[in-house]
Amino acid sequence: MNRNRINLKIILVLLAILSLPVFSLNLQKPGENPWVLRPFSMVAGFVQEAYMGFVGGIQNTTRTYINLVDINQQIKKLKEENSELKAKMLNFDDLNLENQRYREMLKFQDVKHLVLVPAQVIGQDIFAERSVVRISVGSAQGVKKGQAVVHPNGVVGYVLSSSLGSSVVLLVTDRYAVVDARVQRSRARGIVKGLNPTHAELVYLQRTDEVEIGDLVVSSGLDNIFPEGFPIARVDGVQKESSGITQEVLLRPVVDTSQLEEVFVVKQVLAGPPEEKKTEELSALDVGR
Repeated sequence: MNRNRINLKIILVLLAILSLPVFSLNLQKPGENPWVLRPFSMVAGFVQEAYMGFVGGIQNTTRTYINLVDINQQIKKLKEENSELKAKMLNFDDLNLENQRYREMLKFQDVKHLVLVPAQVIGQDIFAERSVVRISVGSAQGVKKGQAVVHPNGVVGYVLSSSLGSSVVLLVTDRYAVVDARVQRSRARGIVKGLNPTHAELVYLQRTDEVEIGDLVVSSGLDNIFPEGFPIARVDGVQKESSGITQEVLLRPVVDTSQLEEVFVVKQVLAGPPEEKKTEELSALDVGR
């Protein structure tokens, strides 16, 4: 009997507990979550918040990556444009220098006592037994063996051989090249003879002849090849022996033959003014400076 009473009490308690949610549902305000669901709502809210934060982080990372890719592409494009501008500037500088050379050549052609044939240097053989260059004019333009070849700065050499469309020029630095010359300041006369690619020498100069380092040596015109008064070289060294009648004079040509691009072949020397007047004409063109 007592056991039945205990069981009945237990049943009543359980029914009371189970009826609480129903009772609370009846007591809750409209639109309010039941209290039994609130823990689940809190957990769901936390999970949703964590998920949104994760998704937001991924979106931010993706946007940052896309921005970095776009910035890298812009930097690459700017570098390419910068390289193109540099190339254009270098090309502009080359064109400017080329135009300047052409202006000097046109000005040089104004020397009235010379008939000149302009030419481009189209080949240079540095391994040949002789120091020679090939130019772009030949017999078709009236170029002949033995004609002088000059540059606005001075003497280059003379024609060694000529074909229809090109010619070979023996440079003044070749050991077989000789030019009749004189020291411009003292008028001392000698022969310029090639020595090596960078130097020549003035031979057959008397020991008593006055010559100093820095003196300009010009063509005498007595060899009937080079016009009178053209710069050949500057004195780079003088050595007088204690005995003997001559002196050794080292020369540095005024024309750097390794940098030649344009030259002139002297086709004809016209009867012109005396040497003083010719020197003034050449000096006005900054020849040999």
